[in-house]
This record gives sequence, C-alpha cells and structure tokens, in this order.
Amino acid sequence: MFLPFSLRIAPRIFNLFAEALHWVLETLFEWNLTHYLDDFLFVFPLGTDITPLSAQFDEVLTEFGLTKPVEKDSDGCIVIHLGFEFDSINMQVRFPLNKKQRAIEAVNVLLTSSTVTLSMLESALGVLSHCCQVVPLGRPFLRNLFSQVCRIQARRHLTRIRINHESQSDLR
Repeated sequence: MFLPFSLRIAPRIFNLFAEALHWVLETLFEWNLTHYLDDFLFVFPLGTDITPLSAQFDEVLTEFGLTKPVEKDSDGCIVIHLGFEFDSINMQVRFPLNKKQRAIEAVNVLLTSSTVTLSMLESALGVLSHCCQVVPLGRPFLRNLFSQVCRIQARRHLTRIRINHESQSDLR
C-alpha cells in the first residue's frame, strides 16, 4: 500500500496518520514528543535507556503499517530534527555543516553572478528563509530580495535578473 503524493488529498491523509501516531505515543505511553509531518522528536530524561522505548515505537509503527527510515533514527543529546541540529547540553539549535555550506553557496552565487534566473533567486530565498529559523534577525536582510522577486513576478517576460545594490549589501 502506498499514498501517491500527486493525489490532492494525500497530504491530509498522511497528516491524519501522523496525528494519530502522535496521539497514541503521547496519550497511551505519556512520551514527551513533537512532530512535523514525518519528523518526530522525542525527549526523555537524561539517563533513560531508550532501547526498549525504540522497540516500543517500532511496534506502534508496525501496527500502523508504517516503517521508519534508519537514517532518521538517532539518540543522544545532539540530534538532527527538521534539518537543524538540536544540542540539549548547550541549549542550542544550529545548522548541520552541509546546510550551512548550502546557504553560503546560495549567497555566493547571488553575489558573484551578474544576473540570475528567477528560479535561482527563488531557490536561494528558500534556503535562506529556512536558515532564518535559527539565525537571529536574519529575515530583515532578505526583505530586498523578496521585494525583487515580487517585482519580477509582475513582469514575467524577464528571463534574467540583476541583483540590486541593496540586496547585495544585505547578502554581504
């Protein structure tokens, strides 16, 4: 059985499964957790042996007819959730190295290219907007770029865009 994501109702159905799974784990097992779509984050007291809890989680997933990707299964005081590295010892949220490098590359492309396509600009803004969740006061520095995108979208005939001086200054 599978759920095709080209189906308009598929995300809603998928989310209902995730909400049901969340409810079971929170209500029946009294686990402290949060989730966003298929990313679940469980928080247990320090020193808790999570081996039986992980087996219990696998059993619940099996009952729902679901599996978990091995690469998302991690434990410890530093875990990756929603593309960010959560460090419960230092009480920090930061970027994994690959995400940080991707953001730097996106900025460098915008700064070094004389012109860019609308899709390149939108892609870079997507990466940088995601970064703003953990970069204090990062969003105001994207305002000029978003304004440029809005102006360009009104004139769809443009194929290449020149990044203006204000946006370049904000990117630096």
